[in-house]
Amino acid sequence: MNHFKAFIKEYKNQDYMENCYGFITYETLPDLQTVHVGDVYTVLKSRKHGHGAQLIEDVGELAKSQGCVQMITFIYNNNKGKDASVSAALACGFKIINMDMEKLTLSKEL
Repeated sequence: MNHFKAFIKEYKNQDYMENCYGFITYETLPDLQTVHVGDVYTVLKSRKHGHGAQLIEDVGELAKSQGCVQMITFIYNNNKGKDASVSAALACGFKIINMDMEKLTLSKEL
Protein backbone atom coordinates (compact mmCIF):
# COMPACT_ATOMS: atom_id res chain seq x y z
CA MET A 1 0.00 0.00 0.00
CA ASN A 2 1.23 3.46 -0.87
CA HIS A 3 0.59 5.63 2.18
CA PHE A 4 1.36 8.86 0.35
CA LYS A 5 -1.27 8.02 -2.27
CA ALA A 6 -3.81 7.34 0.48
CA PHE A 7 -2.88 10.62 2.21
CA ILE A 8 -3.29 12.65 -1.00
CA LYS A 9 -6.69 11.09 -1.65
CA GLU A 10 -7.94 11.51 1.92
CA TYR A 11 -6.70 15.03 2.66
CA LYS A 12 -6.57 16.70 -0.76
CA ASN A 13 -9.11 14.56 -2.64
CA GLN A 14 -6.57 14.23 -5.44
CA ASP A 15 -5.42 11.23 -7.41
CA TYR A 16 -1.80 10.20 -7.65
CA MET A 17 0.35 8.56 -10.29
CA GLU A 18 4.00 7.63 -9.98
CA ASN A 19 6.81 5.93 -11.82
CA CYS A 20 10.45 5.31 -10.94
CA TYR A 21 11.31 8.93 -11.80
CA GLY A 22 8.72 10.79 -9.73
CA PHE A 23 5.03 11.43 -9.18
CA ILE A 24 2.12 13.69 -10.08
CA THR A 25 -1.05 14.63 -8.20
CA TYR A 26 -4.20 15.62 -10.03
CA GLU A 27 -7.98 15.91 -9.78
CA THR A 28 -10.92 16.25 -12.11
CA LEU A 29 -12.76 19.47 -11.34
CA PRO A 30 -16.53 19.56 -10.76
CA ASP A 31 -17.20 20.69 -14.35
CA LEU A 32 -15.93 17.21 -15.37
CA GLN A 33 -14.12 18.80 -18.34
CA THR A 34 -11.00 20.07 -16.57
CA VAL A 35 -8.19 18.20 -14.88
CA HIS A 36 -6.13 20.15 -12.35
CA VAL A 37 -2.48 19.19 -11.92
CA GLY A 38 -1.46 19.73 -8.31
CA ASP A 39 2.15 18.65 -7.88
CA VAL A 40 4.73 17.22 -10.23
CA TYR A 41 7.95 15.91 -8.74
CA THR A 42 10.89 14.18 -10.37
CA VAL A 43 13.91 12.92 -8.46
CA LEU A 44 16.90 15.22 -8.78
CA LYS A 45 19.07 12.93 -10.92
CA SER A 46 16.20 12.38 -13.38
CA ARG A 47 15.36 16.03 -14.06
CA LYS A 48 15.69 17.59 -17.50
CA HIS A 49 15.06 14.24 -19.24
CA GLY A 50 11.33 14.66 -19.93
CA HIS A 51 10.08 12.45 -17.11
CA GLY A 52 7.88 15.17 -15.58
CA ALA A 53 6.50 15.94 -19.03
CA GLN A 54 5.69 12.25 -19.47
CA LEU A 55 3.74 12.20 -16.21
CA ILE A 56 1.76 15.25 -17.37
CA GLU A 57 1.13 13.59 -20.73
CA ASP A 58 -0.03 10.38 -19.02
CA VAL A 59 -2.50 12.26 -16.82
CA GLY A 60 -3.68 14.24 -19.85
CA GLU A 61 -4.39 11.07 -21.80
CA LEU A 62 -6.25 9.53 -18.86
CA ALA A 63 -8.29 12.71 -18.35
CA LYS A 64 -9.06 12.99 -22.06
CA SER A 65 -10.34 9.40 -22.08
CA GLN A 66 -12.72 10.43 -19.27
CA GLY A 67 -14.07 13.44 -21.18
CA CYS A 68 -11.81 16.25 -20.03
CA VAL A 69 -10.87 18.87 -22.61
CA GLN A 70 -8.40 21.01 -20.69
CA MET A 71 -5.71 20.81 -18.05
CA ILE A 72 -4.88 23.60 -15.61
CA THR A 73 -2.19 24.16 -13.03
CA PHE A 74 -1.19 26.90 -10.64
CA ILE A 75 2.35 28.01 -9.89
CA TYR A 76 2.56 30.04 -6.72
CA ASN A 77 4.90 33.01 -6.50
CA ASN A 78 6.41 31.73 -3.23
CA ASN A 79 7.30 28.36 -4.83
CA LYS A 80 11.03 27.72 -4.34
CA GLY A 81 11.36 26.34 -7.87
CA LYS A 82 8.96 28.79 -9.52
CA ASP A 83 11.14 29.69 -12.52
CA ALA A 84 11.92 26.05 -13.33
CA SER A 85 8.23 25.15 -12.90
CA VAL A 86 7.12 27.91 -15.28
CA SER A 87 9.71 26.87 -17.89
CA ALA A 88 8.68 23.22 -17.61
CA ALA A 89 4.97 24.02 -17.87
CA LEU A 90 5.48 26.19 -20.95
CA ALA A 91 7.62 23.46 -22.55
CA CYS A 92 4.71 21.03 -21.96
CA GLY A 93 2.34 23.27 -23.92
CA PHE A 94 0.71 25.19 -21.07
CA LYS A 95 -0.11 28.85 -21.63
CA ILE A 96 -0.32 31.51 -18.95
CA ILE A 97 -3.95 32.61 -18.72
CA ASN A 98 -3.84 34.68 -15.52
CA MET A 99 -1.30 36.31 -13.22
CA ASP A 100 -1.94 37.86 -9.84
CA MET A 101 0.09 38.66 -6.73
CA GLU A 102 -0.25 35.09 -5.45
CA LYS A 103 0.11 32.79 -8.46
CA LEU A 104 0.19 32.10 -12.17
CA THR A 105 -2.66 30.14 -13.70
CA LEU A 106 -1.74 28.04 -16.74
CA SER A 107 -3.95 26.06 -19.09
CA LYS A 108 -3.47 23.47 -21.80
CA GLU A 109 -6.01 22.00 -24.21
CA LEU A 110 -6.17 18.20 -24.27
